[in-house]
Amino acid sequence: MLHNGMKAHRALWMRPGLLLSLLGVGLFLVLGLFMLLRHRPQAVAYRYFQPYPDTLHYSGLPGSREDSLLVLAMGHYNSGQYEAAIPYFDQLAELGHHSREVACFYGGVAQLALNEPAKALAYFRRLPADKQASAPVQWYTALAELACGKVSRAKVQLQPLVADTSSLYWQQAHAAMQDMDCLLTGVFAKR
Repeated sequence: MLHNGMKAHRALWMRPGLLLSLLGVGLFLVLGLFMLLRHRPQAVAYRYFQPYPDTLHYSGLPGSREDSLLVLAMGHYNSGQYEAAIPYFDQLAELGHHSREVACFYGGVAQLALNEPAKALAYFRRLPADKQASAPVQWYTALAELACGKVSRAKVQLQPLVADTSSLYWQQAHAAMQDMDCLLTGVFAKR
């Protein structure tokens, strides 16, 4: 009888332990899956990210305050010192119409380079509507949306680029769109 009592006691003790073990494994799997899925859109975004080249035409000889700030901002930007460029882009954004456009675009790209996609979106959203429709802005906005995990918003930004086969971003946009479709299935083509 003592033997049966010990067996019953052990069975009761093992059940909660077994339940706790199963609960722990289940929680571990759920958290692991959550972390994996959470970071995938960001990985896709940064697979395609490259800083936008400096296409501005300025003398490099500061004259006005705007020129001085632009030279300083772009000097930092071109050397990959994006964090140092941000304050100059912020000051430029407070100046005239053209300065604001340059500052908001390059400032957004700099924030994206710093892995700050939400801040990048804030810069891009300050651009006038006609500039937001330009191919470079659509491309970098899509990357920022994707890096924030907003796949459907990124797809909306990419659709005009995918539709325009003459766009400089067509090939990248098409590939990124395919990768975003794969985010749902979990199956990525090897490139």
